[in-house]
Amino acid sequence: WQQNLARGVVTAGFDANPGDRGETILCRMAEGDGVLAYCNGNGFVGFGAVGRAETYNRHPILPDVSLADHQHERAVHWQYFVDDVNQAVTLTEAGRHPPRQTAERVSEAFAMKLINSLQGRPEAAKRSPKYWHVLEAVRGLGKPCSVSEIKAWLRAAYPGEEVSDVRDNACVLTVNDANRRHHDHGRKNFRTDG
Repeated sequence: WQQNLARGVVTAGFDANPGDRGETILCRMAEGDGVLAYCNGNGFVGFGAVGRAETYNRHPILPDVSLADHQHERAVHWQYFVDDVNQAVTLTEAGRHPPRQTAERVSEAFAMKLINSLQGRPEAAKRSPKYWHVLEAVRGLGKPCSVSEIKAWLRAAYPGEEVSDVRDNACVLTVNDANRRHHDHGRKNFRTDG
């Protein structure tokens, strides 16, 4: 789950062959479709919006850094999520059985209930300095992008959130920006491997 969050993807297993069920499931989703992430043994861990069709990728062999055995993936903008699977929305709390298949439709009412539960998690409240929203936007756009494109994406994803500081927040996240240490006075750790 940590890798899916960090890389901004949803994955599927199956045989990892071209045209198998994993590819079919991920490719038939429309850009912007909602997806709920479920972690076996823990519960529901996230909700996000599926990225553009071009972000689908099948890894012929597992990437060296992968901790999973899923070789199909597609970009997702994770909007509401827990960082730790131990904070998942349990099946009892959700009032639902585990998903029976990788792509199982749920009602809008259930999705909203789950989103509210994810938003209510204590870690969700402390997780997001606004510069991470800029990172979400860049991942969601899935390509090199301008400040105006980031602002438009943020306005859609976080209505009512102030976006005048997007350029500063982008500088905080840019490893080779010489002035990034000046943009977040409270941030103590600027390592890039975290």
